[in-house]
Amino acid sequence: MEPDLTDQFDAMLRTLDRYIGVTTACGFTDTARLLGMAKLDLQMRIHGIDDSEIQELARMLEAGLASRDGGGTKRNGAQDRRTPRSAGAPTRKPCAAGRKTPVRATMRLR
Repeated sequence: MEPDLTDQFDAMLRTLDRYIGVTTACGFTDTARLLGMAKLDLQMRIHGIDDSEIQELARMLEAGLASRDGGGTKRNGAQDRRTPRSAGAPTRKPCAAGRKTPVRATMRLR
């Protein structure tokens, strides 16, 4: 990879890290996750990692977890340990980016 292109990708990854931090601090967890996925996609492309390698890694990790937990964590029929959204109203933290309340974007439809 060309040195200037490497510098540009490094700058993009640092910027994504900052955006992830800001959105997390503001309580925008879904946005932070999406930015994290964009970062992962960029890193995979930079390093030439394809989806099949990630899928194999996931299978190996799941097999390791299943053997450690006695076979209780399989993709199909697994019990999701995350808290469902319906478990309660989402809590919002004050935005740490200098705002006291979360930003509300408005769009006009034509």
